[in-house]
Amino acid sequence: MFETPITVTGRVVTDVTTRMTSTGDKVSSFRVACQERRFDKEQQTWVDGDRLYLRVTGWRRLAEGMGALEKGDHVVVSGRMKVREYTTDDGTLRADPEIDARAVGPDLAWHTVIVNRQSWASSEQLALVGPSGQPGSPGEEVADAA
Repeated sequence: MFETPITVTGRVVTDVTTRMTSTGDKVSSFRVACQERRFDKEQQTWVDGDRLYLRVTGWRRLAEGMGALEKGDHVVVSGRMKVREYTTDDGTLRADPEIDARAVGPDLAWHTVIVNRQSWASSEQLALVGPSGQPGSPGEEVADAA
């Protein structure tokens, strides 16, 4: 199967919706509008160009983080392009472009952020943590992970 990698910048234009699948996975989605802006030398002004609307879908941990986004936020989305085909009630075949997101974040040209780093420690890393919660020596007891 071919994968088409894509990275876009744009604005969130719908509320983020989050749901759980039947297998217990969390999935979030929203629509993003990407619009060209260019300087028209003849008019000496900035003008809007074509606009592209895409659905963005994120799974599991990414879906959790996407819940913090709001309508109007400027975002950078990276993932793979897909086209969802379906038939409407009147029998018309439609196709909607969609990004299966691998990364979604605020566009730092428009936003300032405070980074909250998540700790995804492995069992090997946990074994090196001493009773005080600080890195210990290999012979030191491991603290309870309560």
